[in-house]
Amino acid sequence: MTWLRHPFRSITIPVYVVILTSLLLLTGCAKPTEMPTTTPVPSATLRPIASITPRPTQTQLPSMTPTLLPTATETPPPAWVTIMLTPETGDTSGTPDPNEQSEGTVDATSSRTRFPTSTPPPPSAILTIQKPGPYSKVVSPIELRVIVHPGDDKLVYLDLIGEDGRVINSQNYNFSASTNYWIYTVQKIPFEIQSFAESARLVLYTRDQYNRIIYQVSVDLILLQFGDDSINIPVVVDEPYIIRKPWEGGTVRGGVMEVDGLARLVNDQPLIIELIDEEGNLVGSAEVEIAQPSALQPYVPFIAEVPYSVSQWTRVRFVARQESATRIPGTVWLTSVLIYLEP
Repeated sequence: MTWLRHPFRSITIPVYVVILTSLLLLTGCAKPTEMPTTTPVPSATLRPIASITPRPTQTQLPSMTPTLLPTATETPPPAWVTIMLTPETGDTSGTPDPNEQSEGTVDATSSRTRFPTSTPPPPSAILTIQKPGPYSKVVSPIELRVIVHPGDDKLVYLDLIGEDGRVINSQNYNFSASTNYWIYTVQKIPFEIQSFAESARLVLYTRDQYNRIIYQVSVDLILLQFGDDSINIPVVVDEPYIIRKPWEGGTVRGGVMEVDGLARLVNDQPLIIELIDEEGNLVGSAEVEIAQPSALQPYVPFIAEVPYSVSQWTRVRFVARQESATRIPGTVWLTSVLIYLEP
């Protein structure tokens, strides 16, 4: 142990006492720090933080650079488009009733005056093939553009017949959704042939409720296995056979029917007149040789007598038609009206 001696007195003090005394003096001189009184805080109830809606960003103004419009493309035509409404009169056959006509009268609903004429302008054909025309060269599929009037079943039938008489394609088109008289339609007719080229006939026709043909048109074509189309314009657009007597709904008696009409034959074959009853029986027929039309006389008048045989009052279909003049057989054009026969 180390001892210290006091300078004034001879007192000996241990060293650890001096150090302890110094520490006590220093501690006593420091100002005591007051500890804050801690007040117990009650536990707070947690609440959801309110969602903060972000400020909307500033809308960018559209660029002033002009926008290029898309290039216009051709819109394909619809399957069928009506181009003419049903006539307001009840008779849609296109043949006037002579009992209801009066010459030189004025139609109150029209600004035109009706004058009697010996040769009225020909009506349009009931079925008209606008494209393709005769002997057009076509590849598959054929683009067919026609104006039609559906039959009693609201159908229009199509046959594509090859040069050997076989049916290459056969279709029917339902127009029951249309209530109009004239219908313009565009159809695609596919076909397949084995040779490079082949002659063919495209036939359109309609039927009545007894499965008799009401109207029929056709056009001869040249089918190509490949290549480009070469389309000709149509030749026949007006009705080629205008029957002035007998008229639609008329009655014939005596066993012989007199026919008075005008014709613009579609080929050099004779005009065939037939009377077909509702069972499909042929009750009368005749062939009429008519001269070919000319520029001065586009429609040639003719008169014919057709013998018939019925045992009672019978409703028949009067048919005027022509057969093919090429190696493809069959009827090329046909028109008809309904008449009544008595013995």
